[in-house]
Amino acid sequence: MNETYTIAINNNATDETIDETNKIKEENIAEMVREKESIAMSSVFAAVFLTLMKLVVGYLTGSLGIISEALHSGLDFVAAFITWIAVKLSSKPPDKKFNYGRGKVESFSALIETLLLLATCIWIVHEAVDRLKGEGGTVEVTVTAFIVMIISIIVDYSRSSKLYKIAKKYNSQALMADALHFSSDILSSAVVILGLIFVKSGYPNGDPIAALAVALLVIIASYRLGKETINCLMDRAPEGFDDKIENAILSVGNIEQISRLRVRAAGSETFVDANICVSRSLSLERAHNIATMAEEKVKKIINGSDVVIHLDPIDAQNDPLSNKIIGIANKFNIIKETHNITFLKFDDGRMAAELHVTVEPNLGLVEAHNEITNFENEIVKNIGDISFVNTHIDVTAPESIRCKAGDTNCKQLIERISGIVNSASDKAAKCRDVQLRFIGKNIYAAIRCTTDASINMNRAHEISDEIEHAVQSEIKNLKYVLVHIEPEAR
Repeated sequence: MNETYTIAINNNATDETIDETNKIKEENIAEMVREKESIAMSSVFAAVFLTLMKLVVGYLTGSLGIISEALHSGLDFVAAFITWIAVKLSSKPPDKKFNYGRGKVESFSALIETLLLLATCIWIVHEAVDRLKGEGGTVEVTVTAFIVMIISIIVDYSRSSKLYKIAKKYNSQALMADALHFSSDILSSAVVILGLIFVKSGYPNGDPIAALAVALLVIIASYRLGKETINCLMDRAPEGFDDKIENAILSVGNIEQISRLRVRAAGSETFVDANICVSRSLSLERAHNIATMAEEKVKKIINGSDVVIHLDPIDAQNDPLSNKIIGIANKFNIIKETHNITFLKFDDGRMAAELHVTVEPNLGLVEAHNEITNFENEIVKNIGDISFVNTHIDVTAPESIRCKAGDTNCKQLIERISGIVNSASDKAAKCRDVQLRFIGKNIYAAIRCTTDASINMNRAHEISDEIEHAVQSEIKNLKYVLVHIEPEAR
């Protein structure tokens, strides 16, 4: 028997999946940039149109309300232009100088817009007070003035609704600030119309009062915008995110608690940094998978989020005793693996733990014994149910061993092994295949057997042990026997 088996690991599917995911992500980013820049630029044109229209009509009618609205729209133009620049800059990907991207540019642009709005308020209040004192020109109310303000409301509503939609879709603070500008214009335009109606009805102070009302609305809008902007620049955690993130992370399972959670926003991105506590008995790969699943859960509830999960190993209260022992073993660098953990309960109520511990073969006996003794003491100290521990020290197998496959000269030995297998364990198993390997003068046997498919793994393991012992008892020069049990085909 001289057979060679080759296992091919195909990474193409994984690579293709990663490439496809990256391609979709790039396309989504490109679409986001395109939509944000397009809506920002259209807002610039809308602001220019409204500003010119209001200036002309305000100058012709002498209405301070309309002129103040024109200045408000003029600032909207400046704000919209700043927003457009901010959106272009914030869309650039992270690099060596800006590891977290340039999302804060949107917050800076929103802060500038806030200051511009406040500057407008000061001028409007000053002019309105002069008009109320009798200083300044008179207001000529015309149909054109009403038409201009109605057109302004229509344009502002169209712009604000589209800006809100894109801002919410991509969590853009700059676009949200722009939307706030246009939505506040709707209210202020309505107030100006009301002031013109008062003037037309013989109440000339209605116009400056309307201008003061516009200033009040702008102050309120500035306060809201400024508060949100400063919170973002100060890295304040977004409202309501903590509970959502905690619930998403804990829904993964095998997470004992969240020891730290930090959230901050920068432009359209939200950065989440969390520490989760998992049982120290978990393998590195299993713990990593838990962290990855937690990250994906958070990304699903917060669009555009950048999530980093850090693992903290702890002694989980609900862990089985075997897992607690594995967790304690993980604290000792020399222990590579623990297996065959068995718990023995005595009549007097005591419990013992017996297990195999694997260390490097070149480790000194004294060092190995001292560390394993410390390991045993830690088990007794940390697990109150266990009174004493017995360990068997194994050594790790080498990564590879040079060997020769058995050939046709081994036919007699293979037939002998097959006969022992078929008669062992009350004939519960049938020999399917025997492979021999020669390492120096030592012979290694790999045996594949079939048995009743309805049995459980405990019985299958017993049959495997019985076959192994029977073969090694009959054939003394076998160094090692490996038995693999398979269910019989039905």
